[in-house]
Amino acid sequence: MTISLETLVVTAEGQVAWENSCSALHTRTMEIHSDHALYFFQEPKGSLAKIFKEQVFLDGCIVVDCGCVGKKQVLAVFLESYEYAEKLDSFGNTQGALLPKPSKGGDSRLPVFLFFAEKGEKWRFLNAITFLSGNSGRQASGFMSSPTNHFEDVINYPPTRKRAVSVLSNHVILQLDDVLKGGEDDKGEHHSCESHSRRNSACDSELPEFPVDGDAGVSKYPDSFAQKEIYKICIEGVDGNKTCADCGEDSPMWAVLQPFGVFVCIDCIGTHRKLWAGKCRGADLDDWPSADIAYMASRGNQLVNEELEYCVRYPEKSVEVATGQVAVKPCRSHSSPAVREKYIVAKYADKSFTREAHPDVVSRVPPTVDESYHNREAREVSITGFMSRIREEGPPNYVGYAEILIKELTGPLFLPGAVCVLSNGFQELRTGEGRRILNVPNTTAWDQSVQIGVIEKSAPIYCTVHKSKGELVAAGSFELPGEVLEGDALMLGIRLPWTSLNKKKADGGVQEWNVSVLITYRRLTD
Repeated sequence: MTISLETLVVTAEGQVAWENSCSALHTRTMEIHSDHALYFFQEPKGSLAKIFKEQVFLDGCIVVDCGCVGKKQVLAVFLESYEYAEKLDSFGNTQGALLPKPSKGGDSRLPVFLFFAEKGEKWRFLNAITFLSGNSGRQASGFMSSPTNHFEDVINYPPTRKRAVSVLSNHVILQLDDVLKGGEDDKGEHHSCESHSRRNSACDSELPEFPVDGDAGVSKYPDSFAQKEIYKICIEGVDGNKTCADCGEDSPMWAVLQPFGVFVCIDCIGTHRKLWAGKCRGADLDDWPSADIAYMASRGNQLVNEELEYCVRYPEKSVEVATGQVAVKPCRSHSSPAVREKYIVAKYADKSFTREAHPDVVSRVPPTVDESYHNREAREVSITGFMSRIREEGPPNYVGYAEILIKELTGPLFLPGAVCVLSNGFQELRTGEGRRILNVPNTTAWDQSVQIGVIEKSAPIYCTVHKSKGELVAAGSFELPGEVLEGDALMLGIRLPWTSLNKKKADGGVQEWNVSVLITYRRLTD
């Protein structure tokens, strides 16, 4: 995919640090594009040129708002794989991995820290990364839904019910005016949660044919790409390679190399990157070796699908059928990341649909196509719609506010002067410096209350712990439990799964950090 102003989602001038929030800062122009990648450019003074420096793939990442460090607004982006951060040459070609391979037993997700001068820039990047990571469309289950962009198992232990008490009594109140004012400086259009369907057409449930969307079937390849050798040899006269091998989307611009040899779309390449990042390549890259072009020409979507989609069915007594976990073929850009990943893993990694897996089947059985997108939650919108909205969006409005008594931090050791920061992505609240509790080892106490705006009931609240000089120690996020939204006061233990201090336990595991809080919720009246 060739990036341009048409593919640009959001941009800002800022700084980036790799692995550690207090490591060397590199001044960059940061751009997120609709290919799910974050690009970093260097712009020499007195020049209009932008020089490629690095790129980060956002598929499957987790983003956490770290609040303000010094005078900078900070986001931590935890990548799905260390291979998702790459060095680039000045023309945008990959030079190699940027981050080291995690050590055995260490954190599997390595962070990239983004520094912004303005809160509004951070807010737009937070929303864009959350959306493009593929974590923004998670289905809610009652009140206790999965966080919009979350760490697994955020709540460390089940909530303990408390009698209804005011968390405001006998504690210092830290409150930002913009919670109750509803964002007086909001000049933009608030993010609507009304329904935005990607498309209205239906998928055939029997045959792998896909809905026609206006100009579907007409090549959408850019003129510059149509002049390249890979296009002329592998795509121009090969109709099967003009649609994604996995979901049928038009004009795929990504390739999955040996041992497959298929062309896939931007939505499907994310799962392939998770499985085998080294086999994934942008079809429009300038440096395609002749051997790779020849291999792609010898394979192609039709041949590979005849092999890997020979019989897309599960035995009646299989675990998948018994548990209702049957993979279905994604439907163009309609299908969710979860549907897409399940099918691609079954097709390529597990080889569940090959002739060898079904020796008794004498003829091909086509796949059933995903139709679940008809019931997709309203907040799932197309990238195009999202790009239009985020460029106009101002500060958030609030449906209510949470009163949170931040009690204490427990972990591998006592952190003198540690500060706890809570954020909803726009509003940030922080405690004073923590203190030691007599006869209670490895505990840092705050006992301070804050009031934080709730943008929507299923929106995450980010929790981070910093040393006194601003270095990030631990990070996580959580959602307000259903009991809290219904009016109860609950004591929770918030697990912070990422930490920069990997203290090993006697059994070889890594000791975790937990923040104890008491939470109540107040709805703002209309």
